[in-house]
Amino acid sequence: MGLALADLYARTDLAYSQFIALSRALAPIWLIGLWVTASLTWFGRSWVTAWISGSRSDDEWHHRALGMPAGAVLGLVSPFPLLSLTSTLGLLLQAKRSRSFAVGLALGSVMMSPAALTFGLVAMGIRLVILQVVIALIIACGAGVALTRMSPVSVLRSHAWPPRTEAKQPESQTLAAYFTWLGRHLTAMAPHFVLALLIVAWLTVILPANAVVRTMGYLGPFAVPAAAILGAGVHQCPSTLPVAAELFAQAGMSGGALLAYVTFGQVTTIRNLAGLSCLLKPRAIGILLGIALCSAILMGWLAWA
Repeated sequence: MGLALADLYARTDLAYSQFIALSRALAPIWLIGLWVTASLTWFGRSWVTAWISGSRSDDEWHHRALGMPAGAVLGLVSPFPLLSLTSTLGLLLQAKRSRSFAVGLALGSVMMSPAALTFGLVAMGIRLVILQVVIALIIACGAGVALTRMSPVSVLRSHAWPPRTEAKQPESQTLAAYFTWLGRHLTAMAPHFVLALLIVAWLTVILPANAVVRTMGYLGPFAVPAAAILGAGVHQCPSTLPVAAELFAQAGMSGGALLAYVTFGQVTTIRNLAGLSCLLKPRAIGILLGIALCSAILMGWLAWA
């Protein structure tokens, strides 16, 4: 009993030290990213509203061709989970010219977040993070094209497919309203960030990375799909995935397996699946997960080779 308590105390002390170190390293980067992306969202809302309400042609080809990747890129850098974007997406889905953009924004926000990107740069290095971003864009755009070619009635849930109405006027653009907006999103996202730091700190102490990698070592190329499935089932906080991947890398896991682990694990967190289930029907979610899994495994194999 005494040895168990001593071991718990030692691990707690190590986890606390790791938490403080991560906070000092990542909090400034996270706050800057939150401020930039929240500001872009604030100042861009009036433009989006005017763009929708001032549409002369709902089905212009360049809106369909450029909207998907533009929305996906914005979704990747947005600090807001998909659940917090449903009202904005409902507005965008009312016009054909913004529909591709809305789908790209939804899928991009599922694929990555600034917190996950920050952790990834620190934990895995710039090479794997760049590959992850490329794969995320490929999955978001590929799944987006597949879904937009289907009937909206067969893809979207009824409450995410409102009848077209006049666009609502944006909120007041005063300085006080801007700081209220920043404060609201800071208080909404800070608990998630702190929880991610705590989980990461404990993962570095208790995760049996060596045993996992040693077991996967016998699978050869099948270690890549095994790693993708592991990422989907083990960690449910998006920001912890890259740090767990770093522990696996230190234990000897290949870069391809790490890539598959982080990419598919990011899509299948409970928070992202909850957001997707609010917008998409089960068939559409299945298509997205299938594309994400196949893409993660394929790119993992290419990196592994």
